[in-house]
Amino acid sequence: MGQVTGQGAQITVAVQAIGEAADFARLDCDAADVGIAAKQSGNLRFALFGLQGTGAVDDEAAGFDQRHGAIQQLRLQHGNNPGSITAFEACLAKQPDWPEAEINLGMAHSNAGHFDQADAVLRKLLSRHPDSVEALKGLAAIALKRDDREKGLKYHRRLIDAGVASSEVLYNTGLLSQQLNNPEDAVRFYRLALEARPDFAEARLNLGHALESLGQKDEARTCWVQALEVKPELARGYFRRTA
Repeated sequence: MGQVTGQGAQITVAVQAIGEAADFARLDCDAADVGIAAKQSGNLRFALFGLQGTGAVDDEAAGFDQRHGAIQQLRLQHGNNPGSITAFEACLAKQPDWPEAEINLGMAHSNAGHFDQADAVLRKLLSRHPDSVEALKGLAAIALKRDDREKGLKYHRRLIDAGVASSEVLYNTGLLSQQLNNPEDAVRFYRLALEARPDFAEARLNLGHALESLGQKDEARTCWVQALEVKPELARGYFRRTA
């Protein structure tokens, strides 16, 4: 079998060779190169196998943090949440203040449906690193998954205060404000979302609903018409008529 270099067109060849091998341990090549080659080509399963062959779990090995972290992130990307949880916990046992490992541990717990654990991990991180945008994003996402609107609104507003004012964050903030019976704030955040992304049909549609609740029916109808011009399918099951 040819040498694995992890460069250029040989990446695909390397991964194909791995896939055809009956016994990975018999490959006549360096496992780290296999892992790197497979990762670069998008083959996460074989990247994981290759990197595991580097001895990365040896605490004394050079480059422990980089390789061990790479293994666990590949596990997470490949959907192995139980394995990811165990592995990221092992990373944090070795290096307790490792924000990237904590973020990924929180993600793994969340993906596995362990929302209490995910929330606890990310709040602990946020207590030490209050400016961690990734922790705020994770906590906001967990709140949405749990339909905890008050927490969701709190974390979305903190994201905006931290300078994360994407159209999606602004829209979610408007939607959560509307669901919590604060149509004035909903209107403000929907308008900001539309400034960031003028063709955001869902934001314009819901802006119409918020305006309607404030008695501004003419402007609400204008918003609905404009939203449906951009995205007619919103009329099915989403658009509600006014009297």
